[in-house]
Amino acid sequence: MLQIEFMKLLTILFIVATTALVGCVLPTHKVSLSNTSEVYSGVLKFDSGYTGELSIPKGPEGESFSGRYVATDMSASAQAVGASATGQIDAQGVWAGRGSRGSTMHATVKVGRGGHGIGTAKHSNGKEYQISF
Repeated sequence: MLQIEFMKLLTILFIVATTALVGCVLPTHKVSLSNTSEVYSGVLKFDSGYTGELSIPKGPEGESFSGRYVATDMSASAQAVGASATGQIDAQGVWAGRGSRGSTMHATVKVGRGGHGIGTAKHSNGKEYQISF
């Protein structure tokens, strides 16, 4: 009888722990980098509500780009950009990517709820791209 109660308790603890971990999963967004004649795809993997790693495996000039993405929420009631709360936010993100052959890309992004954003990225060769995720 005691063994059955112990197994029930372990099962309940497992369910609670699993549910808590599922709630902590951070979002991953598909990234699009484009201009009038080129389109590249990538991914942004958040490691917190405000930061993550943004990578574009096959980018401009055949180079792969990756680097840190950081967003700052300047709203009065600043909440995590990755949060699913409702209402307006005033957030901006920046990305500094380094290419596999030494080129760089820098982007500024206007961020909305859920961490999605749209902005402009500039390659070190001067080309500009629209970036969205």
